[in-house]
Amino acid sequence: MQLVIVLRKGFGALLRKYQSVNELRDNECLFPGKAKNIPITRQVASNLFKKYLLLANLPDLRIHSLRHSFATHMRDEGMDLLTLMELLGHQKLQTTLNYTQSYYRRNAHIRIKEHEEFYRKFRSRK
Repeated sequence: MQLVIVLRKGFGALLRKYQSVNELRDNECLFPGKAKNIPITRQVASNLFKKYLLLANLPDLRIHSLRHSFATHMRDEGMDLLTLMELLGHQKLQTTLNYTQSYYRRNAHIRIKEHEEFYRKFRSRK
């Protein structure tokens, strides 16, 4: 299975620079586990996520909440469900609907410049 991750403009260049500076080969992981070519486990990622939420004095969430938030934000900004279903890797449209009709709420009045730039470019592609 191929994993696709949507990145902000310019973030790919930052990752390539990180790879170069740290002399990572293409078969080595960005977040390695015990060996450079084996990724960290879900449990380690979850524990790190919880640790940094606590340090930032943020509410306790599961790392999977980020996936729901992404889906909700994309749907709020008008992404069509079939594209979103493909990005999330869902087999059924109902699963995507469940993701975007979940209990996640956001403050629609908060505007983040980088998000607005992304959404404006996304909207112009329609």
